Amino acid sequence: MVDSPGGTPGRVWRRFPQLAVAAMKHLAGGRSNLPMRPLDLALLAYLTHRDDLAKAHDPEAFVEFVRGCLESINYSISWVKRGATNDIPGQRFMTGVSMLERRVPSMSLPEASRIALAADELAADATLTEAWGRPVDVGSHFTMSSSPPRKGRLLFGLVRSAQAQSCLELGTAYGLSALFMAAASPEETPCRIDTIEFYEQQFSIAQDLVGRLAPRKVYCHQGLTTEVIPKLDLVDKVGFVFHDANHTRQAYIEDFGAFEPLLTSGAFVLFDDIRWDNPIPESAPSETYEGWMEVVRHPRVVRAVEIDGELGLLQVR
Repeated sequence: MVDSPGGTPGRVWRRFPQLAVAAMKHLAGGRSNLPMRPLDLALLAYLTHRDDLAKAHDPEAFVEFVRGCLESINYSISWVKRGATNDIPGQRFMTGVSMLERRVPSMSLPEASRIALAADELAADATLTEAWGRPVDVGSHFTMSSSPPRKGRLLFGLVRSAQAQSCLELGTAYGLSALFMAAASPEETPCRIDTIEFYEQQFSIAQDLVGRLAPRKVYCHQGLTTEVIPKLDLVDKVGFVFHDANHTRQAYIEDFGAFEPLLTSGAFVLFDDIRWDNPIPESAPSETYEGWMEVVRHPRVVRAVEIDGELGLLQVR
């Protein structure tokens, strides 16, 4: 058997262009008579000389994920607390917000492809787990709960803007958001990312994933956020926090109180799901927005915006 460039076996290589073109047509809504955009052509050229697409369980979803890591993307911003911006931290925050409104930087193709393959692997995992009190397979839960490219690009852009030496994530899930943050950290001077997950099965899966794909950047911890945070052995003060853990008013306030002493001056904090609706009907109201606004009123918080009406970003003095 003759191998293709990159080592793809010949029979897979013969199918590869058809798979790639089919995926590109799918992304264009099936309008195969229309010319491909430059990004699509670049994707096709890149993937044709690699075996990444042939490894994917769902080639079309894989290509769509990679495309989401590269295409032009922006976010809607609404201010909820606006402090003076004539200092360097304030200018950095304004630059980050402006970047979100205009265009978030694209990721590199190899990095986007690596994360897309990780997402494909998780989406295909049929192992049983439990979510919201119900049995569900890992793949379905991952698809519902983890960072898609749009949210991943947001993390990628903000970690770059924050210029943090140390990042903290509350709510690892399956590790995908940590990979997006790690992608924003330069290899020469990597940012340390500590991520905390309560559920043991998700922690185990995430630890394996980031251990393979970001071993010098991401460090996983298992347990309750308020119990793990005080035990963290951090060399640098935290410059970026992503809160995607328990979505309740009380958790927002308690978690912020736990990590606030670790924050460096000018640190960014991003809260996900500030308008969370609890999927368990019998549960008490989450009141996440009330929790978010109470955190915004904290005396260290000098600036805060809401992103797409779903996430809250603040900066501390």
